[in-house]
Amino acid sequence: MIYSAINYDVENLNDSTFARYDHNCTHFASQVILAGFTEKTTRSELYALKEQYSADKSDIYSWFYQTKWQTGNAWKEAHSLYLYAKYSAEYDPGPVYLEAGPKFKYVTEDSQTAYMDHEKIKVGDIIFADYEQPQYAKKIDGHMDHVYIVTKLQLWRSGYDAIRVSANSEDHFDKSLGEINLKYKTKINFTIFRPMAYVSKVPN
Repeated sequence: MIYSAINYDVENLNDSTFARYDHNCTHFASQVILAGFTEKTTRSELYALKEQYSADKSDIYSWFYQTKWQTGNAWKEAHSLYLYAKYSAEYDPGPVYLEAGPKFKYVTEDSQTAYMDHEKIKVGDIIFADYEQPQYAKKIDGHMDHVYIVTKLQLWRSGYDAIRVSANSEDHFDKSLGEINLKYKTKINFTIFRPMAYVSKVPN
């Protein structure tokens, strides 16, 4: 999670690597996922390898970055990345079988009536959030609104407070998931997936 620590608050819009979007959470999460696959920790190192991780760029669901305007929807949009993870071969092929590209594994989730299984969560997991915002007439509806990266587990704490997350858009590092839960007055649901591997070529 070194990449998260170094880059979670970077505003370098003109550093010739990754641009920044107005809603940057998924773009940042994708960089962290790619950093995990490549074991790189700086933006320049990661950017130099991006072409090697674009095996699915011609697919319906795609996760890749070339420029700010040439990128897969799953790289930069929360719900698209959620669908990508959901339809990944490591979880559930569903209506779309994703072959090349990153593979994810379903971990756990919560709802308005049930808690997630906190003990299953690991550092590096991706947390998708579906929340209610009455001021925007936004309800919990199954459409993911935000993405967090699990960057630390403080096991002496309990429940959601033990899970520390980092994100962009509202930039923060190692923030308590319990604090986020309270911000939305618990009107927020979390679904967690784990990046497993990147498949660059589909076997014959």
